[in-house]
Amino acid sequence: MADNEKQPSNVETFVDKLASGDNTGAGEAFKDAMRDKVGDALDTGRKEYASNLFNAARDVMTGQTPSDGATEVAV
Repeated sequence: MADNEKQPSNVETFVDKLASGDNTGAGEAFKDAMRDKVGDALDTGRKEYASNLFNAARDVMTGQTPSDGATEVAV
């Protein structure tokens, strides 16, 4: 495969296999597509969580109040 050729996505593979009647292959392509989408969503969530966690820690260290308007509760 040349560098400029794009490998088909799992969704495209799913549709192609379903259209050709390869139900087993379509099922595997569907699972792969869902695995990719869930993995991407988890990665995005992890990045947002880490960003919020470190921003909150920075705010505590610098004495700033939360930026979302929430009030802090003394523990």
